[in-house]
Amino acid sequence: MGSAIDYVRRIYKDFDNAGYYCQHFLLDASKMGVPQIRNRVFFVCIRHDLGVHFLKISDLFNVEPYINMDFNEPKIFYGGFADYMGKPYGKRMKEMFDNRKEGDIDMSAAYLKLTGKRGFFNQNYLYEDKVCNTLTAHVDSTIPFKSPVYLSTSEVCNISTFPQDYNFCGLSPHYICGMSVPPVMMAQIATRIYEQWLSKL
Repeated sequence: MGSAIDYVRRIYKDFDNAGYYCQHFLLDASKMGVPQIRNRVFFVCIRHDLGVHFLKISDLFNVEPYINMDFNEPKIFYGGFADYMGKPYGKRMKEMFDNRKEGDIDMSAAYLKLTGKRGFFNQNYLYEDKVCNTLTAHVDSTIPFKSPVYLSTSEVCNISTFPQDYNFCGLSPHYICGMSVPPVMMAQIATRIYEQWLSKL
């Protein structure tokens, strides 16, 4: 959309000039074995002399190496690993939490009720029977509906498919996981590339 189209064309052109076929895919981590809805664009490229073995007409004008990037893993809901062991809320957050109602998407309804003002749209509730929305770097962006606590480190690792014993080197797990592509998402893509291309060369 918008100026992104020009960036995509530039990426394709530069990879072609460098001797690579290039394709891009919009992938959702929640369909790849990750308990998080996270849509990301991936560019998958293969050298011209290697890609020639997998060429297929993709549409009326393009021939490119075929690779199947359709994923349909079962959804993983928050309730499957929720532990509610995160840091408790402070007074203000607890007050809004106490005024929540089943079905609320975020804390904005409670904030409006308490203050008559609009706000707190970025504190999104996470329900046990739902897949987590995109985890961000902010500790309060995704919060459990059931308990007045922030997500625990264990829950954040599960949502982002990081190992439970991952060494964050003193940095916030929310920040690192929120800024990272989930490892299982990358593993799924790498596996497809290996199985459909590299293992057949």
